[in-house]
Amino acid sequence: TPEDIEVQRITLSPTEYTSIYTYKIINVTNLQSVTQMCATISGMSRGLNISTQELDTESVTLPLEAYFNTKDGIIYGRFITFGHHEENPDPHKMELYVWLNDGQKLLYGVNTERFNVTEQVHAAPNKRRVNIVIDGLDFPQAIEGDTGFKPSVDDWITEDKEIIM
Repeated sequence: TPEDIEVQRITLSPTEYTSIYTYKIINVTNLQSVTQMCATISGMSRGLNISTQELDTESVTLPLEAYFNTKDGIIYGRFITFGHHEENPDPHKMELYVWLNDGQKLLYGVNTERFNVTEQVHAAPNKRRVNIVIDGLDFPQAIEGDTGFKPSVDDWITEDKEIIM
């Protein structure tokens, strides 16, 4: 019966286990030639042990969404991560994968010191809110005109076929 039930109060205090990282690439030229892009960052922890609240020492490369504003010449993104383990010596390098409107596919950041953001990640005043800024990136101007591979498909014709089973 309801009178026999003892009421207990449980208070839960949430703990923040993830970090929010934002990144911005400023002073980007020829951004109007870009149709799509995505990014990655390396050296991040692959997980968290919730019972001990310790980050995994193994590092992984995370795939990231990338957005761009052609008017302001900015590429930006935001992602949630567990962060990085302080004892892991792997660098934090970003890479940017870009598709241009003339069909070119480009990769930026490989062997480029500008995309090594290790110092920015480690020096962040708040490890739960990390802001990364990369200054300057020049995309090639897309080739104008009827050049490049531009496939198309004619209208489809629907055909229904009966299958006897």
